[in-house]
Amino acid sequence: MNSRPPDSRKLEPDIYRVTAGEHRIVYEVDDAKRRLTVFLVAKRGDDEVYRRYARLR
Repeated sequence: MNSRPPDSRKLEPDIYRVTAGEHRIVYEVDDAKRRLTVFLVAKRGDDEVYRRYARLR
């Protein structure tokens, strides 16, 4: 599995966003621990995913 597919977008160091169907997934990749942590899954179509992500950080 590729944790950084070609259509992913880097938001911050080690934090990425990818689109899956009608949803956006925001996640962190920790290569040293071989871990992927999902922070947020939200419906596409507006900027709600980014507002929710900003509140998490």
